[in-house]
This record gives sequence, structure tokens and C-alpha cells, in this order.
Amino acid sequence: MYKLTLKHCLFSLLFLLAIISACKKDVKEPVKSTDKWVSEKLVDSVGNKYFIANTLNKKLEIRIENNKGELIFSKECPTIDSTEIPISAEKVSMTLSIPNKYISKNDVSLALFLVTKMDDNHREYVQLLANINLETKAFYTNKYKVDDPSDWTFVIFNDAVAPWYQNTILVREGSDGDVYGGGGSMGLGARGTQIVCYNRDFSVRYTKDIDASAAYYFKSDGTYVPISNTDRIRFDVNDGKFSRLALVVSREDEWAGVKPLVWQVDLKSFHKLPQDYWVKITDYNVTGDLVGTEYSIYDQIGKLVSKESKVWDLKTGMPK
Repeated sequence: MYKLTLKHCLFSLLFLLAIISACKKDVKEPVKSTDKWVSEKLVDSVGNKYFIANTLNKKLEIRIENNKGELIFSKECPTIDSTEIPISAEKVSMTLSIPNKYISKNDVSLALFLVTKMDDNHREYVQLLANINLETKAFYTNKYKVDDPSDWTFVIFNDAVAPWYQNTILVREGSDGDVYGGGGSMGLGARGTQIVCYNRDFSVRYTKDIDASAAYYFKSDGTYVPISNTDRIRFDVNDGKFSRLALVVSREDEWAGVKPLVWQVDLKSFHKLPQDYWVKITDYNVTGDLVGTEYSIYDQIGKLVSKESKVWDLKTGMPK
């Protein structure tokens, strides 16, 4: 009979330990989460993802991942305390104002709505604006805590923040009643009581009251280039139109004769095209007192007819 010696036993034991050790290397340790919850992720045009997390150390953290899923920004919000963080991600609403290459190609704004308490008789919430520079990682926040309808807040729907002239942002502010109350888009309710133009660090550049009978104010939707504190050029790229529009929110604006539409160019009409033709703007810019456009003209079956390039007078909308 084969006898096991101490030497054989020792060798077998070492061999078994080696196998166990090798197997352990193939099994990855589970990654422990550092978060209580993580919000939905909002995506910009280059694939960056923006979201917030409630961490185990009771902090609200704002994060950004690039299009590869790599974390490129992560900072705790210094203005939010633990009592203001919702119990779940379902109590969070967010809107994203993406960088605009004609204003500041590296600056992004997040608007957050954090519900802390809401029932039929009472509502408590926190709204937060966060400005982030993707290049320098500069980070600024502005908090609006609402415990009563008379507290100050800002409009979060319809693209809450409009990136604006000389790297500022436009925000519609007011009491809870003015921002979310009755009246709808045709009344004073749900519009706010003032437009605030903030610098990126949330110092105030200027404010304008919203008390005009038919206020016109800007949103961040669409494609536009601000050309002053109160005017912008808006491009309807798929409709072949562009316009100069003015901010009209106060009685002073109305008394001064300011109109929302300063001028408009309809490229289809300009070229006297058939009714079933269409025009698409492919590129545009504003330089000094000139507006440059590049656009394509298509026939009734979608066939490219021609590519055009023209320059227009910024003040009048007339061709140069």
C-alpha cells in the first residue's frame, strides 16, 4: 500500500492552497455602493451624462460622466444640507441647459427640484441652480428654499435657464404662486415676477420686472445667438427662417414701443421658391453687425437643388 509521508502531505496542502488562491484572483470583489440613491442621467449633445447622488455620508453630490462612462466631475453641493435631500430619486426633477458654442462652449447649467414634503395642505421643496465649467471645473450653486408659497423660487419647466449674452444666464423668478400658480401662459401666474440675468458665479448682472400685458421672454430651446442684454437672433434651422427677437417683459418696455419681433427673414420667400420646396439652414454665425447663413434648398421630393451662403445686416435683416 502507498504510504503518505509528511512531505507528500505538505506538498498536497501547498498545491491545494495555490489552486484556491488562483481561483480567488478570478473572482472580483463586489463594489460597495457609496450612494443611497442616484438620479436619472441627462445627456448633452456630445454624450456627457449629468446626474446627482445622495451619498451614504448624507451629502448631495453632482456628477458628470463622459461618453465612455468615465467620471469627469464629482463635487458635493455646499449649499444643500442633509435635511433638504429627498428620500428617493423619485422626488427629484432636473433640467439641463447644455453648453452653447456661441455663448460659452464649456459652461453648463443644471436646474434641480428637490421635494422634501408635499401634500394637499403644504409643500416644502428646494430648488437649486448649478453652473459648471467643463474645462476648468469651476462650480457655483444658488439655492431657493421654499417652505411657504410666498418664498422665492424659479421656473423649472420650459428649459429653466437660458444661456445668455457674455456668458450669463437668464432665470425667471418669483413666488411659488407666480411661478407655479394659476393664470397659465396667458396670465401672470406661472410666469414669475422678474427676469434675473446672472453671471456664472450668481452675482446679478441685471433684473427686469415681468408685468407686461403680453410678456415675451426667452427659453433655452432652439438655436439662437444673444446679441445684447435684451436681443437675440433665433434660427429655425429646419424651417429656413431666422429672426431678431427682443425681450419684452415690463410696462416700461411696452411704453418704449419695444416689440418681440424686430425683423424676420424667410429664406423660402426671399428666393421666391415654389410652395412645396423647403430650406434648411446648415450653419450660421453672428460677427459684429453681420449675420452669416449657409443653407440648402430642396425640391418637392427632397432632392438637393442648391447650396447657398449669404450675409445679412444685423440691424435690419437686409442682405448685404
